[in-house]
Amino acid sequence: MTALLTRRWFVALAVAGAVLLAARAVGPAAQEKKPPADEKVSFEKEVAPILAANCLECHSGDKAKGKLAMTGRAALLKGGRKGPAISLDKPEESLLLLAVSHEDALKMPPKTKLPQKDIDVLTRWVKAGAPWPDGVVVVAKEKERVITDEERNYWAYRPVKRPDVPAVKNKEWVRNPVDAFILAKLEAKGLAPAAPADRLALIRRATYDLTGLPPTPDEIDAFVKDKSSDAYEKLLDRLLTSPRYGEKWGRPTATSATAPNRSPGATAITSSRASTTTSRSTGSSRSSWPATSCPAPAATRSSLPATTASACGTTSRPTLSRRATTNSTTW
Repeated sequence: MTALLTRRWFVALAVAGAVLLAARAVGPAAQEKKPPADEKVSFEKEVAPILAANCLECHSGDKAKGKLAMTGRAALLKGGRKGPAISLDKPEESLLLLAVSHEDALKMPPKTKLPQKDIDVLTRWVKAGAPWPDGVVVVAKEKERVITDEERNYWAYRPVKRPDVPAVKNKEWVRNPVDAFILAKLEAKGLAPAAPADRLALIRRATYDLTGLPPTPDEIDAFVKDKSSDAYEKLLDRLLTSPRYGEKWGRPTATSATAPNRSPGATAITSSRASTTTSRSTGSSRSSWPATSCPAPAATRSSLPATTASACGTTSRPTLSRRATTNSTTW
């Protein structure tokens, strides 16, 4: 009986030992077939940046080199002139891996080999079946703009500094530093400045430019008689605070919506300026206003404010005195 028990224990121990030996022999093989956790590749974090920085500049769009587009999994499986870029049956023989490892006649990128860590990422990705998440679009990485020294020296990018006022010959003509810069350019070309404008010319220019209307005889008389040194500055302040100034510069915007075939510049000119012709014999004046200067329909012009009605031709024009026209027959 004792011998029988001993034999059974011996058989049990032998079987247990055989199982342990088999487990040790099969264990490593099983571990080799099962990839470790760190073998998983994140497409967005690892693969996409490599493709964007090194591949898609040449292999995307209608003019992809070698007819190979690398903008999606289907495009890689389709391949280009040399065939599919990825082989699912033999991933280690994929054209993409051979090219990036520079082990084939085709070397990509052509100038420099990718870092080994990037090659390893692409290898693991291809062996995993080249998964490309739905909806993920990868585009070529924009190259950093290199600014040249010439571009940095462009005047708009230089530090602001006050230039030296140039010396001029006709110092009496200079009333402020800006005049000196203008006169210096004129003298360098052998030119002389035009004679100063008289009071009548000044008020006409300023009033037309800012309001689009001629100055009245009373306004002309007041400005001509004003002998103060700041008479012109006071004239400009009065015109800038006048409602006519806002109406003149607001009118091009209002009329441009009703004149689609006109360019903005043409609309601004025709809608804001009037041609005033003075009769040589009677001293009276008449104004020819363009049709686009009136923003209101003809049926409603009778109810317009006086200022707008004036622009629409529903009120009388001011009569200019003969002395205000000097020798000119056209304003």
